[in-house]
Amino acid sequence: MMKQVDNLSLRMVRAPVPEKNKDGEYEVLIDEQPTGITVPYCDIEAAVKVDADRYLLFLTNDTLFEEMLRIALIRPGEGVIDMLVVGAPYSTGIFEELDVQKTAVNFRFIGDITWTVSIPDKPFFRIPFIGDPPCVWHSFTPKRYIRISANPPKWQ
Repeated sequence: MMKQVDNLSLRMVRAPVPEKNKDGEYEVLIDEQPTGITVPYCDIEAAVKVDADRYLLFLTNDTLFEEMLRIALIRPGEGVIDMLVVGAPYSTGIFEELDVQKTAVNFRFIGDITWTVSIPDKPFFRIPFIGDPPCVWHSFTPKRYIRISANPPKWQ
C-alpha cells in the first residue's frame, strides 16, 4: 500500500553547471543515512513509499515555475530502477494536489492536467516514444516499472 513519507532528503554530491547544461548530482538519504543512490534534481516535492523497499520521488530543479518534473523509482541497495520526466520546454508547471491512493498517486502539473502514476507488480514492455502521454520522456529502454497517464489525455 502506497503512503507519503517525509524521511527522505537529498545531499549535493556535484553542483550543476548551467553553462555546460549539466544537472547536479544529489544523493538520496533515508532517515539522514546515505543510500548511494544519486538523482539529477535537487528538490524533493514529494516522496511515496511504494512497498517495503521501493520509493517514488517527485523531483524538481529549484526553478520558480518548474518546467520539468522527474519521477524516480528507487530501491535502496539497487539504485534508480526507473525514471521519467514530465514537462516541455517553455511550459510552466507547479507540482500540486498530491493524492496518494492504495495503488496509485495522482497529482497536478502543467495546466489542468491530472497525472496518475502507478507501479505494477512486474515490469512491463513499452516501445520507446509510443504509448506515453504527451510531454512524458522516458529512458530509452523497453522495460518499464513506472506507468503514467494523463487526464485529459491530450492537450486542450
